[in-house]
Amino acid sequence: MIQGARFHHTGCLVADIEKARSTYGALFGMDAVSTVTEVASQCVRVCFVTTGDGGAIELIQPNPGSSLTQMLEKGASFYHVAYEVPDLAAAVAAMETAGCRMMPAFASEAFQGRRCQFAFTRERHLIELIEAAQPQ
Repeated sequence: MIQGARFHHTGCLVADIEKARSTYGALFGMDAVSTVTEVASQCVRVCFVTTGDGGAIELIQPNPGSSLTQMLEKGASFYHVAYEVPDLAAAVAAMETAGCRMMPAFASEAFQGRRCQFAFTRERHLIELIEAAQPQ
């Protein structure tokens, strides 16, 4: 079990990030809590929206040529579930022990350079681990 993991967000693929922001605002009163950010290592643009109750949705617009564009064209929209963890190395070890296939770690522009790492579960669900911000 991953100690201290906290649900962070659900990621959804979108064709047009501005249109999706508008839709979530009109339907659910969700506000953008981040600017649109280019995450170069993942070939995407992202923006977070929330209702303020703690849950967030990450809108993910793939850049042209991204492998995610193919998923979007096939009708996929749900992409991943993310958890913030206090110890990324321990969380990765727990996921590997549980049989998850880990992807390479990266520093994400969406989280001020904090380390993140994706993993596929045995059920082929994509989980993102986000290293918790260190107190200053």
